[in-house]
Formats: sequence, C-alpha cells, structure tokens
Amino acid sequence: MLDIKMTKEELLIFHDNLVLVTNLKGTKFAYAIARNLSLIKDEVEALQKVVIPTEDFLEYERERIQSNEKYAVKHNGQPQKYMKDDREQFFIGDQTGFDTAILILREKYKDALDNRQKQIKELEVLLVEDVFFTFREIEENDFPEGITAKQLIGISRIIKGF
Repeated sequence: MLDIKMTKEELLIFHDNLVLVTNLKGTKFAYAIARNLSLIKDEVEALQKVVIPTEDFLEYERERIQSNEKYAVKHNGQPQKYMKDDREQFFIGDQTGFDTAILILREKYKDALDNRQKQIKELEVLLVEDVFFTFREIEENDFPEGITAKQLIGISRIIKGF
C-alpha cells in the first residue's frame, strides 16, 4: 500500500491514466487498477459534477455553433473550419453579422454564461486542494505484456520502486 498526496487536478489526470490501462490483461495488474479506480471514484465523480453544464448553457452553445455555421465561409455548402489550440474554429465570412449575433446571444443567455463562469471558478478553487489516498501498488513482475512506456509513466505513482 502506498500513501500519496496530490492535488485534485493531479487526481483527475491520474484517474484518466488509470482508465487508459483498464483494457490490459493480467490478474494482479487488473485487480490493482480496479481497486485504485474504485478508491478514487467518489472524489472524481464529485469533481466532474461541479462542471456539468446547465441546460441553458447547452442551449447557448447550440445557438452559438449555429451562428458560427451561418456566418462561416462555405465551400460546397459546408462551413469551413480549422483547428486552433485543439479547438475547432470557423472561418467567418461576415464578421460584422457574426459579432452582432454573438452579442445578442450573450445578452440572451447572460445568466447561463454567468453561472458557467461561477462553475469554472468553483472548479479552479477545488482543483488546487490536496487529497490523500492509500493506493494499491503494482510490482514490476505484474506488468502486463505489451504495456507501453507512456502507459507506465501515466501510472508511475503506483508502481513499486518507480
């Protein structure tokens, strides 16, 4: 057993890394991964619930995307997009029309946007808090065949002697 202190943000990343190895075979390995996921489940779910968007915010997002598509440059009838900072963006053809539509949307959904900002700020405060867990360690001889270096690095906190 291994006592580990980490921030809640680190916990979310660690959770994702554990999930990435759940498909690997090996009884002892699988047991340790399952036990550790079970151990952190409640904390992870509580953090995820903090940022579940409200229906009003989701409605705003749908309308915002429709505005993007409406004012985007079209090729063969399809809005043209590109990736920027891992986010899909639209090439806007009518910037003035688009800006006006977005201002109207922001006013219409002001309360939803304000609430979303509060959710995000609440999560930011929570993510820097520390949590303590006693994890089940994994020994080197329990590694499943075919585990990659990237996967090992992702779960290195619970590897004995790492």
